[in-house]
Amino acid sequence: MNFRPATAESSLAWLLQPLAVQTFLDEIWGATHYHVKRHRAGYFDSLLSGPSAVEELLECFRRDPSAEVRLARGNEKKGPDTYRLADGGLDLDGIRNGFADGYTIILDNVERYVRTIASLSHFVEAELNFPTQVNAYVTPPESQGFVPHYDEHDVLILQVQGSKVWHVYDDVDVRPHEMERHEAVDTAALPSPADLLLEAGDVLYMPRGRVHGAETTSESSLHLTVGIHAPTVLTLIIRALHSQSFTDDRVHTPLPPRYLDDADVRVSLQAPRTRRRQNT
Repeated sequence: MNFRPATAESSLAWLLQPLAVQTFLDEIWGATHYHVKRHRAGYFDSLLSGPSAVEELLECFRRDPSAEVRLARGNEKKGPDTYRLADGGLDLDGIRNGFADGYTIILDNVERYVRTIASLSHFVEAELNFPTQVNAYVTPPESQGFVPHYDEHDVLILQVQGSKVWHVYDDVDVRPHEMERHEAVDTAALPSPADLLLEAGDVLYMPRGRVHGAETTSESSLHLTVGIHAPTVLTLIIRALHSQSFTDDRVHTPLPPRYLDDADVRVSLQAPRTRRRQNT
């Protein structure tokens, strides 16, 4: 692709300025959304630039049989297999027709195909010690890609071209244990949102669990999402047990027969935990 080479500009500080990284981590991270408004339309030209950027991205994805391209319009979704040809390539004409019909084009893992975006992803990972994934969203004019929803991870939204109105619902954050159910948001019960206009060059931080939606106005929009996947305590516990399984046979102890149906068996399984509570 004809994108510019990666530069040290593509850092977390560069994404957030004039907001200081430490202020972001101390006061905003995980607590509230935040809009970095710049009035600098060409700010992200070092990542993707020019009217041919979307076509060049699609061409990269066309050549990779494992690449994932999805389309969405409100509650309607079309998966990667919808636009695969018999030879494994992408049906670019079908994708363009879907876009003309109001569907948002979603390109997953863009960091695998564009060096500048790979560099950005690397810098953010190094700064936060968390893995990231970058997706691109191309939305036609006067369209909505997704109904109000939430993400199970934190996100930095980079408005690259055009503009988009984001509807953010402050008082209905989905709690982490509720995210495990993967239930759709009851849009009828949502309060009035705060509306934020992201213009080219702007960044919007969205904490996990915050309900939001977005739509374009009279122009098409291209934005990137830097999904930041922070491990949880549950993740560490699972990984610790898995690591222990290579050296400690106790974690491989089979459960006794009828452990679900026999009350006495269930009590015997709970006994060690009860004793630990009493000894603390």
